[in-house]
Amino acid sequence: MVRSLLTRIMELERYHVYTAADGLDALSLLENIPPVDIVITDLRMPRMSGQLLAVELSKRHPQMPVLLISGAYLGSITGLAGPVLPKPFTAMTLVSRVRELLGEREHLVRPQADHAGLPNNLVS
Repeated sequence: MVRSLLTRIMELERYHVYTAADGLDALSLLENIPPVDIVITDLRMPRMSGQLLAVELSKRHPQMPVLLISGAYLGSITGLAGPVLPKPFTAMTLVSRVRELLGEREHLVRPQADHAGLPNNLVS
């Protein structure tokens, strides 16, 4: 349900979105689609957590930003592999954070876009 809501929000903002059920599916999907500009993932998922996904992506695609989302209290947790957007959040907050991360990335590398010129995103 959260994944479908996130997908709808991003598509309404004209982002091209790919979805995956968990971290393992995301890694597999990323091997078979055009390059994505950002990954949005929940910290808690079956089979492979968002944290482990972010760590693996930092090895395979070091320039790719990963936005972690979580409904858990993270006050004492350190060393996460990306910025965290705490739940609940508004659509505006999500979109703003994605734009911020994509803007930071532009300073490092020119973003890839799909054939329609829309940024590619992966939500897992």
